[in-house]
Amino acid sequence: MNFTYSYLHPFIFVALLFGSFGLRADTAYRVKPSDTLTGVARQHSVSLSTLAGRNNLQSTDRLAVGQLIFIPGSKKEPEAAGKNYVVKPGDSLAVIAQKFDSTVTNLAKRNGIENPNDIKAGQRLEIPGAGSAGGAGLGADLKKELDRIKVDSKRWKRIVIHHSGSSLDTAASMDRYHREERHMENGLAYHFVIGNGNKTHDGEIYAGTRWKKQLPGGHLRSEFQNRSSIGICLVGNFDMGVPSEKQMKTLCALVTYLMDRCDIGKKSVLTHREINVKPTECPGSKFPTAKVLARLP
Repeated sequence: MNFTYSYLHPFIFVALLFGSFGLRADTAYRVKPSDTLTGVARQHSVSLSTLAGRNNLQSTDRLAVGQLIFIPGSKKEPEAAGKNYVVKPGDSLAVIAQKFDSTVTNLAKRNGIENPNDIKAGQRLEIPGAGSAGGAGLGADLKKELDRIKVDSKRWKRIVIHHSGSSLDTAASMDRYHREERHMENGLAYHFVIGNGNKTHDGEIYAGTRWKKQLPGGHLRSEFQNRSSIGICLVGNFDMGVPSEKQMKTLCALVTYLMDRCDIGKKSVLTHREINVKPTECPGSKFPTAKVLARLP
């Protein structure tokens, strides 16, 4: 059914009415049937050029039903914020996934939903890696590389964080040490290494052979634990100092990605000293465990 600008479908009118108040902050508006960019701009009392610019659109662009439009105000984008979402009447898992840049599969897995078509208004959903598809901060190239790896998601039960013990380490130097001194056939004991800016780029993530080939780690004293524990090592000695902000940022991005990819809960993100069968101070007395956990979804 077509509508002219002089007649608004009741649902559109209600959405526009509530979206038109409090424009000191950006207002998120979901496109309904018959909407045009001109019509939305007119109802929200903003210019067509301003609305188009805010949403990276051309003034002549056609809008898609369900598309999210932000009415200019502050930089706040309320619909994409937060880690939980309450299902609204008419929502589907596909629409919610699109809203938060996630996928139906990830949403269903995180919330224990067996039938993606069976969600109800008022139901509270946990959004995995809200607003980031579990990949923000990794970099587009690395995320594509990781996405291409066929992951045995049921195998991995926890993520374990380590430090290398020296600020001059690299993935290559650790690989040599583990092969030559520790006699590890598969070399580098960790699945991932995060650089610190000395001999490696600050915050750069190196995905090791053990992750690419889905091999057990060598980072814990228990072979049983190694078979199901993803090892991440940050270059540095965190008895002497703390990780750089870039290391913290990419560590949290990587952990969030792995939590989402392998359906690992936040309680299963641990430091080396919390799980190792022999006492250890790794990843160091100054490692900010609480800050890391606070940044995770």
